[in-house]
Amino acid sequence: MNTKTSKLNLNWPSLLVLVRHGESEGNKHTSQYMTEVVKKPSHKFELTEVGQEQAKQAGVFIEERFGRDGFDAYFTSTYTRAQQTFDGIFSGVKKNGHSIEAIMDARVTEISRGYGNRISKARLAANHPEEIIGLDLNGWFHNIPLGGQSCVQMDHVIHSFLAFLRETCADKRVILVGHGTWINLCCRILTNRSMDDAEARHDTQFYTNCGVTVFEKNPEGELCLVGENINV
Repeated sequence: MNTKTSKLNLNWPSLLVLVRHGESEGNKHTSQYMTEVVKKPSHKFELTEVGQEQAKQAGVFIEERFGRDGFDAYFTSTYTRAQQTFDGIFSGVKKNGHSIEAIMDARVTEISRGYGNRISKARLAANHPEEIIGLDLNGWFHNIPLGGQSCVQMDHVIHSFLAFLRETCADKRVILVGHGTWINLCCRILTNRSMDDAEARHDTQFYTNCGVTVFEKNPEGELCLVGENINV
């Protein structure tokens, strides 16, 4: 398995830390979604009490490993659960006398699964059986769900964000608090893994809540995976 990025562009950050958000309302009610239990859109899912504690523990880990004020750039998605996780990690921390604030970037927002995020799988199968057929035919990576995005489309978004990092954060220390599928696809791109590998990680829910993934730039300018889904 590859663990190094392409040598085509070496202007990578010196450190890239990816953190999945803590347990959210959506994670707690995976079989029945927004309109049936939580009754709010995915971008407004909040952390559970478990998720809040996970964020605190992630903060302890990041402080011990990197120093929470030791980054040059801090990013989070536009979703509530990611922002709350960021706040939990960096609560009370100041850098140059100021509280640390994240840059909210829509390019690190979680993939949209359309109707599949709004209703249970049973209702989706009953009301839109063609969606199940399409998923079985096309596979998780290539399928475009009704009202949502495919992983192929999300790949383009992630490539845009990575290009932005190379332009603005070369040799900088960067941390990002985001989402499981986003991190899965980002790691696939950075390590040149196969689509089947990404799907297998998705199926096994490889990236756990508040799991930490770390890339470091080596002397040859390659961004190397040095720790993946570290359980804090």
